[in-house]
Amino acid sequence: MLKKIFLFIFIGGIFYLFGAVTVHYKLFPFSEIVKIRNYFKGDKNISPYYLSKVSQFSELKGSDKFSIVMIGDSITDGAEWYELLKNNEVQNRGIGGDTTKGILDRLDTINKSIKKVFIMIGINDIAGYKRVDEIYNNYIKILEDLERKDIKVYIQSVLYVGKNYPNSDYFNKEVKNLNKKLEQIAKNKNIDFIDLNSIFAPNDYLEKIYTDDEIHLNGKAYILWANEILKYIE
Repeated sequence: MLKKIFLFIFIGGIFYLFGAVTVHYKLFPFSEIVKIRNYFKGDKNISPYYLSKVSQFSELKGSDKFSIVMIGDSITDGAEWYELLKNNEVQNRGIGGDTTKGILDRLDTINKSIKKVFIMIGINDIAGYKRVDEIYNNYIKILEDLERKDIKVYIQSVLYVGKNYPNSDYFNKEVKNLNKKLEQIAKNKNIDFIDLNSIFAPNDYLEKIYTDDEIHLNGKAYILWANEILKYIE
């Protein structure tokens, strides 16, 4: 009995020490772990928001008034694209918390009238500790699906996080590795690669003037982003 008590105390001490060190040195992005748990605990549909969005997109896919779609996660979702681009043929198909696998699973909700897709996705995969090769393979599948539908694709770089974001060095190392692969596949397939990090993160960290939380963009950033997109749709 005494041995069991000592064993219990010993194991508890290890967990306490691990937790204290992890929090103190910010070894893991806890905000993202919570996000991933809420959104992707076995099934992304655990999020009512995600389920609602996909359901709406499915019901609305019959419209033929749109020719351009912005697709991605919360960074895309957060923009008023038709106003930013002054174009009522632009759809916003971003969903907060989405991943490359999520995009792949909902490609059938893209309207048949769509001619151009601007995609930015991957930061939530990295937050979920997905390997870059796995993320890249999902990208390949996404591109192949869109190519079969004769849709012109524009790959946008996954954005770096700010320097003060938890575990930012881990995030940005993975972002850099992923972007290198995306830029290469874009070159191989003769697809435009839009490097937004050259604007928002010239020093490999998202600049403070473009974000309020070290990861999402503010209004100033969206204006600049829209100006880049306009180069490809005007």
